[in-house]
Amino acid sequence: MVNEKYLPARENIKYLRANSTVMFGVDATKLHEHNQLKDIKFDIIMFTFPHTGVPNHAMGISGFNPESIESYKTLIRNFLKSSQHILADDGEIIITLKTSAPYDKWDFPDFSKFEIEPKSQHDFNAHLFPGYEFRQLFGSALVRAYKTGPK
Repeated sequence: MVNEKYLPARENIKYLRANSTVMFGVDATKLHEHNQLKDIKFDIIMFTFPHTGVPNHAMGISGFNPESIESYKTLIRNFLKSSQHILADDGEIIITLKTSAPYDKWDFPDFSKFEIEPKSQHDFNAHLFPGYEFRQLFGSALVRAYKTGPK
């Protein structure tokens, strides 16, 4: 499916597989329950432009779809709950989000509910990623986890 949506995906996956583990079909809200992930502590967990598959606009609704906004809030909250269990003590979670409407309505979760301390916020600069181009996704979310050493 990835290869169908993204023409350069095959080469990108080949490169990533040569340098890391690539997995598909991993539920970002249940990382700590996944057989291959649950016993590993990761230095970096990266969630790049999460998407729930719920459309931002819905027929018969003026403005943004409230169901979409709630689905994103739930996704991010459950991702943070799950990822804190597989994150190394000095580990880092990186989430790349859009900040324009309707994404600015997500009301990012209160970090005091998690064992995670926010450290910084930066704007995404696509120019730092040669070949990057925005793609509209329908029903997919991409999670990358990097293990840099034995834990």
